[in-house]
Amino acid sequence: MLDSEGIDRFRALYASGDLEEAYGRPVEELIAAWGTFVDDRAKVPLTADDESMARFQFDQPSRFHRICALERARWEEQAARAAAKGKKDEAVSLLRKALAFDSKDPEKRLALLDALVEAGKLGDARTMAESVMADERAGAVNRAKAAIRRADLAYLDGKANDARDRFRKLVKEPMDEASRRRVIVIATLFDIAIPELALPLLDYVIGGKPGGAAALEMLRGLAVTFPEDALVHYLRGRRAEALGLNAEADASLAAAATNGLKPTLLLMESERLRAAMAFEDGLYVEARAHYESARALSEAAGQQSEFTDWMARAEFFAASPKSQ
Repeated sequence: MLDSEGIDRFRALYASGDLEEAYGRPVEELIAAWGTFVDDRAKVPLTADDESMARFQFDQPSRFHRICALERARWEEQAARAAAKGKKDEAVSLLRKALAFDSKDPEKRLALLDALVEAGKLGDARTMAESVMADERAGAVNRAKAAIRRADLAYLDGKANDARDRFRKLVKEPMDEASRRRVIVIATLFDIAIPELALPLLDYVIGGKPGGAAALEMLRGLAVTFPEDALVHYLRGRRAEALGLNAEADASLAAAATNGLKPTLLLMESERLRAAMAFEDGLYVEARAHYESARALSEAAGQQSEFTDWMARAEFFAASPKSQ
């Protein structure tokens, strides 16, 4: 609607909250126009990944027919609390109980799979990963998630070549964007010929070691030793952003771009993170510029529209007297 109706009407809507007043048309007419737009494949093209994600979202069984949903939710909540306290075996036990009511639920199986890996129960984790990978009813996205975990397990088992081959095959599989970024990063790390750089990064990305502030210190050191490696700067930027160190994160992500960060998916995510941090810090002009860069790098129409919306928000706040 920003493209067809312009920014002024959007600003009026933002200020009033009245859709009909802002656009001068009945809500029903606006909904019909939106439906026509969404159904137009020339304007809203769908990739294989888009269609896989849609099936993943809408083909899952209804939650209303499941047994003891409230009890299961309670166990899952308790498992999350146990995991947060480092009680990994207790988390596994609770998630096993939750899964017992529907042993074929792919989301519950994947949750248990993650808990098994965290608890170091790698044999059980392999069995669970392979069962989801072999289950056609789990859907392509869930099977890909299980395959990623299986590749992780190969590395944790010391089978680096097997892990490398698995991650390389996964690059072309349908999956959500966050998973694809992780797979691309790991596949790229396996191609680095410098062990002093590749091994600590693989341990960090796959094994999660070190974590927190210690991880940032390691990444800072690697960025000094290998200043021209774009992936080191990218990972440092993401870690700094997660720790709330926006200035360091922005500088690191800028260094990643300067050093030729690729592929486009990682560069787009870098621009998105820089935009979000700038917006959070009240730097609306910079935020708009980064959202515009992210939009130019995106190939998905829906994502492009999302970035366009954020550009409009940034423009709105940049023009606000409070931001002057």
